[in-house]
Parts: sequence; structure tokens; C-alpha cells
Amino acid sequence: MKIETTKVIDKLEWLFAFFVLQLASGSLIRNIFLTGVQDRTEGLATDHPIMQAIWLSIYVVSLVLVLARPRELILVLKREKLLILLVGLALFSYYWSALPAITIRRAFALAGTTLFGIYIVTRYNSHQILKLLVWTLSIGAILSPVVSLAFPSLGISPEGGWQGFYMHKNLMGRLMGLNAVFLLLLIPSTTSKKYRRFMWAGVVLCSCLVFLSTSKGALVSFFVLLTLYYLYKSLQWRYTVAIPFFIISVLMGAIIALLLIGNLETIVVDVLGKDLTFTGRTILWEYVVQMIQQRPILGYGYQGFWRGLDGPSAFVVDAVSWAVPHAHNGFLDLTLNLGIVGLSIFLLSFLMSTIRAVRWLRLTKKIEDLWPLLFLSATLLYNVAESTLLERNHILWILYVITVFARPASYKQPIKPSYSNAVTTLAR
Repeated sequence: MKIETTKVIDKLEWLFAFFVLQLASGSLIRNIFLTGVQDRTEGLATDHPIMQAIWLSIYVVSLVLVLARPRELILVLKREKLLILLVGLALFSYYWSALPAITIRRAFALAGTTLFGIYIVTRYNSHQILKLLVWTLSIGAILSPVVSLAFPSLGISPEGGWQGFYMHKNLMGRLMGLNAVFLLLLIPSTTSKKYRRFMWAGVVLCSCLVFLSTSKGALVSFFVLLTLYYLYKSLQWRYTVAIPFFIISVLMGAIIALLLIGNLETIVVDVLGKDLTFTGRTILWEYVVQMIQQRPILGYGYQGFWRGLDGPSAFVVDAVSWAVPHAHNGFLDLTLNLGIVGLSIFLLSFLMSTIRAVRWLRLTKKIEDLWPLLFLSATLLYNVAESTLLERNHILWILYVITVFARPASYKQPIKPSYSNAVTTLAR
């Protein structure tokens, strides 16, 4: 009886994690909770009272589940203190925020989102986490063509690209590209030919969805991640082979970069269909840098800058003459929020996480353990023209937290073995 109860609890926890990741991915599951709401754009930012209540419940459940495993929590928190410091800085920024009421509310939401990511790491090992992510994103991949074809008003954006099961085409493009790479990581460890065929079909489907999103940023990021997938595999080789290979790869990359820069106008305008300002982003960045220079050390407080014409962002909005929701660059937004201090903490944490990810790979010699290094690379790519760093209730921030705190499945971790079978069954 006790064994059966444990299995039920395991499955309930898996369903909880799956539900939260779906909600955080910006999927249409939000519409279920916003039925009857006239303006759902507020709900997209998780600021609608209904969504706030749901997320508050998620934070509470995550806290209870984390505290139920105090030993695992202590072990996880010892792995990375800088990220905790960064979230603490966001909470403490209430004292110098330009908009303190907004800062404290959203900083607590950031802490709750981070707590959920920590819960995932205390509960599951790296292999289980990868399967959970693939399962979550694959559901979105399967439902996206259905929504786009059967309900074009929901599944096709006003610009014409597919957004499928998600609320924006750029988000769908990024997540589908990420899932295609994650599926590639799981294929070598899958012994069943039947499931391998399903996974290859998933790779093809996700790749097609990246193209159908018509998101140029998602497409470029996808090709870069595919390239890095094959490049990072060489890190598992002997040093005598890996180092010369990396040197040659860097030299070739430098040559390609010079060729791209020399033909930048042709690539941006003719191939990508953009202007040289990247749809006004470079102009926006100039004004954002000017505002950063006014409060460079600690910034304007977490989420204390962008409030249209009502906050300190009024100067930027008036200068660019369009309703700017954020800086369209994660690193600039982080500096606006928490200044050079916050940016420095993040970059140091990112560097240390990257070093640990490389050590993982050389230690385990498993292809699937490429996912932390690939996601860290994706974080850099996604935040060049978008902003997801320290974004509350967002799947990409949750994944970053998981990546920073997680450890390979081969490490000795206090994970209940009963869950492994449940995940394998559900994932298949």
C-alpha cells in the first residue's frame, strides 16, 4: 500500500511540474484560465488577477515540496550561490527602485519562479529533467499544427507566421528549435527503434515549425545551436584531439564572421528581410545606454524602468516613437534593472556554470549531458534581440535556473528510484 501511495505521489509531482512548465511556456493553456476575459494581453504578462492567483499557488506548492526535502535543498543551494545573490539583489532593489511597489511584487514573483526551478533540481536528476522538458515541449509541437490549421485566428500571428500552441511566433520558434536539439540528445540513448523513429519525426516536426514561425531570430538561433551541437561533441574527445579541433573551429568561425560582417547589408536586408537597425533595435539600444549611464551602479530596481510614459522609460518611448515593452536585449534590461553590479553577478555565475557544464561532459561522456552547455549557449543567443533574463514566470528563466543548479544523472543524488520508471513510461 505504501509503494502504491509513493507511485501516486510521484506521478502527481510529475504532473505538477509538467503543468507549470506548460503554463510558463506561454502556451494557450492560459486561455483556459482567462475564459471570459476581454483583454488577455494583461494575462500574457501574468499580471491579470487570475494568473497572479494561479502563480501564487504554484509558489506555495513549490515551497512546500522543497521544504519536504531539506537535505536535497541544502546540497543544491551549495552548488551555486551567485544566482541566489542575484535574486536577493532583485528583492533588495525595492529600496532604490524608481517604482518600488511594482519592484517588490514582481521580485517576489521572480523568487517564486526561481524556487520552482530549484524544486525541479531537488526532485529529479539531469536525465529525468531532460525527458520532462522534451515531453513538455513535444506536446506543444504536436498541438501547434492542429491549432494553426484548425484555429488560424489563434495559431497564426497577424504578421502571418505560425505561433501554434503558443502566444507568440518568436516564442514558438525558439522553443521548437530548442526541443529539436533536446530530442537529438536523447536519440543515442534510446534502444527501441520504434521510439527512435518517433524522436526523429519529432526533430523534423520541430524543425518545420521553426521555419513556419517565420521568426528570423529563432531560425538563426536554431542553426547556431545545431552547429554547436556537433562542435560541443568534440569536448568528449581526448585533449590531444579536442584542442587542435577547437583551434581550427575557432579560426574557421572567425573567417566566417569576417565574411558575414563584410556582407552584412546583403544578409540582413536581402536574406533576413530586416533593415540595418534590426527593426529599430540599434536605435533603441542607443537611448537605453543613455538611461543606463544615469544610474549605472544599481540600476532602476527590478522591473522598475519600463512603464511606458508613466515611468523613467518615458524618455526612451518618446525618443523611438513606439510603445517599447523592454530593451529587446536581455543584458541591457538586466543592467537597467540591477546596474553593473547585477550584470557582473550574472556574468560571473554564467561563466562558472559554463565551466561546470564542460566538466560534466568530459566526466560523463554521454551525449545527453550536452544539454546544459547547449542551453547556456541558447541563453546568450536568445538575449541578443529579446529579453528573458530574470523574467518571472517564464520557462526560459526556469530552464536557466535548472541548468545552473542541476547535476548529471551519474552523480550520486538523493532521488527516489521509483520516479525513474514513471518518467520513462510517461515520456514514451
